[in-house]
Amino acid sequence: MDAETDSDSGVSVDMEAKLGAGGDHDIEKGPTYEEDLSFQQEYSFTLADESPIDLFDVKVTRDPIYGTPIFQTMGGRSMCPHEEGTDNQDNFLLHFALDDIFTEFKGNDKSGTLIVDSAKCASVNVIIQNVVPGGEEVFARRLFLDRGRGLSTLAGIAFKINGKIEDVKNLVPLKGDNIQQRYLISFCPVDSRELEIKPINKDGTTENITKGVYRDISIVLASACEMDMLPNKMWLRQDTDEDCDPDGFPKTGAKSNVCVQPTKNFHDRMKVQPTNCYPDEFSRPDEFPRQEAKEKICEIVYEQYLRSRVFIECLSFVGEFGCDSTKC
Repeated sequence: MDAETDSDSGVSVDMEAKLGAGGDHDIEKGPTYEEDLSFQQEYSFTLADESPIDLFDVKVTRDPIYGTPIFQTMGGRSMCPHEEGTDNQDNFLLHFALDDIFTEFKGNDKSGTLIVDSAKCASVNVIIQNVVPGGEEVFARRLFLDRGRGLSTLAGIAFKINGKIEDVKNLVPLKGDNIQQRYLISFCPVDSRELEIKPINKDGTTENITKGVYRDISIVLASACEMDMLPNKMWLRQDTDEDCDPDGFPKTGAKSNVCVQPTKNFHDRMKVQPTNCYPDEFSRPDEFPRQEAKEKICEIVYEQYLRSRVFIECLSFVGEFGCDSTKC
């Protein structure tokens, strides 16, 4: 390329290109074309819930890889089914009424023994109580006796609620914080001859059983809605999760009827790096630098349907020795 200055026209440029194959070719000026390519993604969504009294605080973020929206519930309140990370609006507890106890009951507000020495009814009062948060709305609940597998436990024993034989009772709903309902629970032999037959354990055996003595009896209060629905509520364990007792009920002293249990599949409990199991399942690896990564346990848990119980460790119709052999 050669360039020379011309006083009239300023700068003039003579251009000549030579190809390797030989021959001279002049470059001719012509029109030029430009094309601008762009891509735009647009999403619209509506957040809503069937219940008008549910309330959710939802964080919406963008997936850094796919660009799709990600939704994370940060808090709020929910009802049937109760949702992870929110206050449970149908919060209740069941306990024994220690201020109105029959002489045959001995124990605390969650467990104890019932002991009589004849084929008469053994009775105790229980209290159903709304617990904060909760009580602002009316919810259907169900009080029932857990007779175990095949309904074989307590065979020959009638279960009465307020004097009426019924294993299951749908309750009149409560409304209001800490409002209580009181019910009379009775266990009554249908026939005195029933006490001459060995009861059956929950596992179907009669080993280590004394005639007229029944053990490990659960009286359960449940959300009628969740009991009928049996929602599948599963998530990665959070620091705020409360564990259930071995039978899947809130532990003694619990302030809520919400508890979780580990899933039974061993694949759901594993040791992994935090980049594969985030403290917050919606977080991304770039938020947790690798040099700070430590091994942690990821565990999938599930929440039982909302329920609470009282527990009768021993029910004896043959006196104290039926529950305690040292009292013979």
